[in-house]
Amino acid sequence: MNPRPVLAIIIALCAAGCAVRNPDLSGTLASVSRLAAEPPEDVFNGPLTVDAAVQRAAAASDEIAALLAEVQVAARRKDAAFDIRDPELRFSYGMQEGDAARVQTQSDLLTYQAGGIAAPSTASSRGDITDERNSYGIGLRFFLPSPWVTSRRVSAEAAAIYAAVAELLDAQWQLSVQVRSLFAQVHFLDKDLAVIEELAGVYRSTLDLVKERLQQGQATVQDVMTASRRYLGVLSDRDEAQREYQAARRELASLAAAEADEMQLAVSEATFPQPDLAALDATALLSYALRRRADVSALFWRAREARARYEECRAARIPWPSFVQASYSVDDGTSDRSETGTELDPSRGRTRAFSQVTRDDSQDDEWRIDAAFELPFFAAFNSEDDVLEAEWRGADARERKARARVKREIADALAAARAMAGNRARYRSETAPIIEGMQSTLDGISDATGVDPADVARVREQILESRRMDIQAELEYQLALIGLESVLGMPLEALPVSRTRQPTP
Repeated sequence: MNPRPVLAIIIALCAAGCAVRNPDLSGTLASVSRLAAEPPEDVFNGPLTVDAAVQRAAAASDEIAALLAEVQVAARRKDAAFDIRDPELRFSYGMQEGDAARVQTQSDLLTYQAGGIAAPSTASSRGDITDERNSYGIGLRFFLPSPWVTSRRVSAEAAAIYAAVAELLDAQWQLSVQVRSLFAQVHFLDKDLAVIEELAGVYRSTLDLVKERLQQGQATVQDVMTASRRYLGVLSDRDEAQREYQAARRELASLAAAEADEMQLAVSEATFPQPDLAALDATALLSYALRRRADVSALFWRAREARARYEECRAARIPWPSFVQASYSVDDGTSDRSETGTELDPSRGRTRAFSQVTRDDSQDDEWRIDAAFELPFFAAFNSEDDVLEAEWRGADARERKARARVKREIADALAAARAMAGNRARYRSETAPIIEGMQSTLDGISDATGVDPADVARVREQILESRRMDIQAELEYQLALIGLESVLGMPLEALPVSRTRQPTP
């Protein structure tokens, strides 16, 4: 038998088992490779911008590094989905020996020629047979992956890569949101501390003035107690603000891998943009968010992966040879026969002795091909596909719930940002003229004689308190904007409908 057709069949089956399109993921993996940055330098010199803080935080994050490693593992798993089990080289040898004996007796009536006398005669023989056979065989067994199973497995692994990438990008985005929130807190708390320090100086001067008047009999002890209480109150506010500022500064420095004591923030007009919230529509924002939210994308691909796993289990029931084996065997045998005894000789009218030995040699060779198929007889009664289907349905339900949740989150975040913007604008519109008038009055009477210093101090207190309220309103507004960006999964400046204006001084 010619072995070439057998090998051709095996090669064709292997090609069919592996002829599955490999999804092109190079672009996706290349876009992620930029995150594989070296750890940032221990000492950061120079002012720290928001973008630099985000980049350093991503490079120093253990979670980002772990998720990046998971992306690489997922990529290798997808490549491993095309792996083929190595063929087996099989040998066989057999030996068979056998002995057999045969005894035969024959009776006849013979007539002697000499006297014409008839007498009975008996002939007998004994034969011994010895057989020896040796068989040799060699075979090559190929394990063929099912193309239906492999295609689903590759789809599942490709979906796992996309899900891992989405989870990585989501972690990076959430980290950037955290860094920008801390950046805003540190910046505005620093401004608030400067105002509180100035306010504490005013309260201290007021307390000294009241004490001096008490000595002159122009103030009462109650006035001193009131001034002292207000001074202690502002000191308490300063300590609380200082603790909040230091905590936010340490957390930001820890994320950005910088020294908290040496860290300096670089703030520009672009650091805290002022988008036109009136131009934003919740329906349009939902459409953008569903395309940009990495966490929703991760849930989508996890559902696709679970579905592909389920389809892989179902595809395993399609008949496909689990292996194909080509083999060649040789059967070599020898048979020795020996026979002795007496036999009747009619021509002479008597028996005679005889002895005979024969040998037969034989050799046969054989080419063959074998295949095995798994019959899905018990598959209909097993529950593996039911488990995988339940996982798929669960993953799909989580993705649908996430999409519905995004709609609510956008509505809440947009309403909160608009409310903060309205409060800030209303406060500024109502207080700005008053503060401007008070500041003009203060500038006019600061050098005038006959003006009560306590009145001047109270005007300064009101101006500084108004400045603190404005700083707090600006911080809350910026945090609301960052919260809106967090649920959108993208900066507001990246929105096509977003229009920005210069920040209000």
